[in-house]
Amino acid sequence: MKQDQPSSFPGSSASKMARRRFKHRLRPPKKNGSVQPMPPVEDGYESPPASPILKFSSPAEFRARHELATTQEFEIQVKKIDTFNSAQAEFAAWVIMAPSFEYPWRGYIVRVDLNQDLQIAPGIGQSCRLRFINRKRKFSSWCFCRRGPEIISMNESWSRSIELVDVLESDLAGFEECLVPLFDRSTASRALYQDSGKAVGVQLELEVSETTMLAELGALNRLTNGEAGKGGTDAFRFMMNFEKPTKSVDLCESFPHLADLDDMPDARLGEKLKKVVADFDEDQTRAMLGISSLPEGLCFAPGGPGAGKTWWALMMAILAQSGWGNCPTLYLIDINKPADDAADRMHSMCRQLGTEKSVIRVAGWRMVSTSSDDQEREDDTLPGPLRNANFSEGFLRAREPFWAINVATAPTLDEKAWEQYSAEPESHPDITGALDSVLGSQRSVDWETNMELLRKSLVPLYYDVLRFADFIATTPATAPRIAEVFKPELIIFDECAHARELSTMISLAYFEPKACFFVGDHRQTEPFVAARKAKFSLQLQVSTIERADRNGATTNQLLVNHRAFGGLERLPSNLFYEGAMRSGKTQGELSAHGANNQPSWLKSLAKDEKLVVPRLLVVSHGKGTVARVGTSCWNPGHQKNHPGACQFPPGGPKLHAPRRRHSGNNHDSRSLQGGSQSLPRSDQQALLQAVETEGTSADSGYGPRPGSRCRRPRLGQ
Repeated sequence: MKQDQPSSFPGSSASKMARRRFKHRLRPPKKNGSVQPMPPVEDGYESPPASPILKFSSPAEFRARHELATTQEFEIQVKKIDTFNSAQAEFAAWVIMAPSFEYPWRGYIVRVDLNQDLQIAPGIGQSCRLRFINRKRKFSSWCFCRRGPEIISMNESWSRSIELVDVLESDLAGFEECLVPLFDRSTASRALYQDSGKAVGVQLELEVSETTMLAELGALNRLTNGEAGKGGTDAFRFMMNFEKPTKSVDLCESFPHLADLDDMPDARLGEKLKKVVADFDEDQTRAMLGISSLPEGLCFAPGGPGAGKTWWALMMAILAQSGWGNCPTLYLIDINKPADDAADRMHSMCRQLGTEKSVIRVAGWRMVSTSSDDQEREDDTLPGPLRNANFSEGFLRAREPFWAINVATAPTLDEKAWEQYSAEPESHPDITGALDSVLGSQRSVDWETNMELLRKSLVPLYYDVLRFADFIATTPATAPRIAEVFKPELIIFDECAHARELSTMISLAYFEPKACFFVGDHRQTEPFVAARKAKFSLQLQVSTIERADRNGATTNQLLVNHRAFGGLERLPSNLFYEGAMRSGKTQGELSAHGANNQPSWLKSLAKDEKLVVPRLLVVSHGKGTVARVGTSCWNPGHQKNHPGACQFPPGGPKLHAPRRRHSGNNHDSRSLQGGSQSLPRSDQQALLQAVETEGTSADSGYGPRPGSRCRRPRLGQ
């Protein structure tokens, strides 16, 4: 079955440009195998950017700026991908896992170390092409694959790599030597380590994804052409200048229990929620009282770091869902990993409170061909919004997950669909029959036909799962796909200071909620813009919540910091929050637990000397070179050598090396303590000032050792 890009709206110049400019190109390999560095990509716009508008005079003015800027931003994305593909760069890759004999359709899982800025990488679910390079410098044929979620837990050495799935063995004939997996299902440990000896060379060819651009410009079209609902259109017009709203929404009218928490059907849950609300800080309490008067149903709640913005918004969703009726809630954020975290957090909060809610993490899914002939043959009994959706592969993955499902985390859409089916398989005889046919014909010519039968049988199941969900977490680009199925009454747009304005408008263009909560902090983040020299690039860097704040539309700010110790919030408060951010800790909580242990230990080494600054300063000359993980610097040589330089006599203080994961076979954590080579007491005192180590290299580095990155895998999306 073919995969199609989402259809564009009429007149999309960026869509036409992408089809015209982007083609799959199979270039011959370099003769000597060398790789030329990729040239820098310039946006090519020489005119100075125009100053941003904070208060628009009309929707037409808003459209003129954002439509052009979004199109130019997409052109830069196309140009970057063109440059990437032209460079034919080679990357180290590892085959993580081979498909089982029973499920050959899964394909290999390949981890590719991009060793550069990951912004060029395909998004989760997006397709690309890959080919292997063997030791004789021969190139395999190109095979289609897509970026998947992390199936295997990875440590810090993989932080700049991406996971590609569905790499089929049938496309790699003659390159079996490259397909030696690192992971064995019988292995007890899930963590894997990079081993340069097992790496293979690969080349990637990326595709242009129009999904985000089409969703943003599609929302703009709906809001300016009268296709959106009345509530969304009124809210959009209000957000032009944040003046003269047509109505004020009182959420307590739709959910009366929010004004009286004693009026709840579950008295036990009501008591728990009353305790939670009683523990709200003053800003959170004021923001909750503000839901009785929301202009056009919009709540702008900016806040500082550690103010509990996300927690407060999720708790408001739980409060709204705990009354006599239901309140389906849509949670939007423009980054995939935080969407995972928010869904898990909501799921955990509901479990702790003892309320059963259907919390689902929804990612994108594949679409089948939609040619005119296919549409004529399409089964009209399938629900229209999902008629061309292909859920079959994700459903099969959820049927046979790599790991046992963790009940402490929110299920994905595929996991929830499998859970609902497996609970009552007799209610879905068509799925059972199609599933048996697929599993019985994996290596026959009937396999594709049976997969199509399974695809059609799954559409009604997924339709019901989405329609009856209580809480869905997804990204703005995916949200339009569920708009005709899931009807939220509350929308939470988290970290909206990081999202471009047109992404924010998706919540108004495709949905008709009773209220929208926009949460974020424009003082910390701003939307990412690649076309910095474009005419309206500065406009794209201004978020909706920043314009709301600059126009006085944010009356309820969350500025009580519950994270910082020892008054650390005072400096950023004075620099960025006009002194309004303050600590939420009591006097006894101002010092972190165990914060006095280090000064006490260092004083024991200083004897009678006055210890002005309780700090152990280590100066290292020529120990290794700087390494980077993401944007953070650290020095592997420092990590390796400093514990060995600090030794103490038996019975004295002990210095423990941190747990370390690396590319060798020794994965133990080691503790170093004093022994026969212990230092004299005078040298121990000198350690309070400096520990000098000698080396042969003139390079040195700094920065923290990166932490490991392990989490429960996301399956089936």
